Amino acid sequence: MSAELRSLIELASWKIEKIFRIRGEILAMWHYVKADGEHVIMPPPAVDKDISCTLMRVLFEIDNVVRYLFIDEAWMAHIEDDAKLADWLKSGHPVRAHPKRREIVVFAGEDSESAMQAHRDIIRPQHGKPHLGPLVFDHFTESQGRLIGMLPRKGALQ
Repeated sequence: MSAELRSLIELASWKIEKIFRIRGEILAMWHYVKADGEHVIMPPPAVDKDISCTLMRVLFEIDNVVRYLFIDEAWMAHIEDDAKLADWLKSGHPVRAHPKRREIVVFAGEDSESAMQAHRDIIRPQHGKPHLGPLVFDHFTESQGRLIGMLPRKGALQ
């Protein structure tokens, strides 16, 4: 596990909490760190997620990025039986429609050492302002998806 990536997630979580307190929502954003230490925060470059990730991969190579986070609101369903969740998704139902869903802010990132994900529950009380729960680091035995492998690898064929 990368201490630098964990620190970036913790920093972003603290800043996101300030924004959430004011706005009650988070818009999707990228937070990346260049090799010279400069931090850049920007919205996705495209509405389509696949196109956005492709563009960010190119930008990461041009900007010599060493670490990044993608931050957004999302839905999460914690179901003990993976087969039940798989059946739910295969039937065409989105996670946001599952009865055991939770609304979260997700922090998904990567550096040269590891990929890491954390989240904060979005708590929307019946009365009062929404707020965020504590930061929780997710532990996965396997990671896959469009946000994995975003950084150029040394020695990789381009």
